[in-house]
Amino acid sequence: MLNDTDPYVILMTLVITFTCGLFIWSATPNQDTKHLSQIRYFSHFFFFTSFSWLFVFLRSMDWQQIYIFGTHICYLLSLLFLMNGFRIRANQKAIHVAWLLVLSAGFAYIQANILNDQQEDFIFRLLMTYVAWFLVAIMVVRSLRRERNSIGKTATSISLLFSLFALFVGVILLHQKVIIQFEYIVFSYNVFYITLFGSISSLMLSDEIARHQTDAETDPLTGLKNRRYFLERGEKLLQSGRRADFPMSIILCDIDRFKRINDTYGHSKGDEAIKKTTKILADNVRDDDLLARFGGEEFIALLPQTDLQAAMDVAERMRSRIEDSQIKVPNSSFNLTTSFGVVEMIGVDLEANIARADKALYAAKSHGRNRVEIARD
Repeated sequence: MLNDTDPYVILMTLVITFTCGLFIWSATPNQDTKHLSQIRYFSHFFFFTSFSWLFVFLRSMDWQQIYIFGTHICYLLSLLFLMNGFRIRANQKAIHVAWLLVLSAGFAYIQANILNDQQEDFIFRLLMTYVAWFLVAIMVVRSLRRERNSIGKTATSISLLFSLFALFVGVILLHQKVIIQFEYIVFSYNVFYITLFGSISSLMLSDEIARHQTDAETDPLTGLKNRRYFLERGEKLLQSGRRADFPMSIILCDIDRFKRINDTYGHSKGDEAIKKTTKILADNVRDDDLLARFGGEEFIALLPQTDLQAAMDVAERMRSRIEDSQIKVPNSSFNLTTSFGVVEMIGVDLEANIARADKALYAAKSHGRNRVEIARD
């Protein structure tokens, strides 16, 4: 029973769970609201778990009803925080903390009054624990079905399976009287905490990897893919296009007299011009097209299954809509214009085809700007 258990074992479990909570809380402090929200719930799971073990420690020295109640409410509240963390990851609405508290208090009161002495039924307590874990596992699995992070999804699934396996092994050891009842409880919980901490850490780590990869591939001002990503992805699209034997075209776009815009109206208006151009270009490409910011005021689009005439039509539509747009400045406004170079892909050398599009763009600039030109091979 509790009084026969080494209190240092309980304290060690308390320290482990609290440390896990601190690690998760402090690992990624400056992230978006959604990310911070799930970090808060996951860390609170470990914090309230450590509080429940604090009450267990107090119970081991002085069996009072308040300690029983505190143990159960902290334990149940921690499980509900865990469930909310996975709900947030799955873009589901979190259960309000007030409801968590009321629900936990209700269950804790019932458990504390049913299991109210040192001779409480161990099988019943074990059954309640299994039911709670089973319900949480269902919630987690349902949330993981919407999880886009494949690495974290796999890690969490393995964690749950490993936890269940450890519980099964613990039952065998308990049945063979290798360990006593409370040792089994501590063993089972620690396996659950450690594997869950590993899976949550895997989710966070893979989130960070994905975020850094996105940052490396994305232009921060426009949100478009950058030049490096375009060249890497464009090569793959070009190869697949050649295998499928369908036409592909490149559109190269440059904002006319962009330096004059910066010099006359300031860099903030130059950034606004880039953003407005970005939006118009993005509104006129398909989901399968690859659009990127290729340079300072230069943009590029790769259009699969698009021949030269179709690409020219797209470029002309872009040019016309950009020409109709305005940038407001104090007491006035100015119109944007852009020049376009368009080519249909020849061969499998992406950079050679980009050079052809650049020559077409240069021709558009030379012929007065605000126009679409094709490569004159």
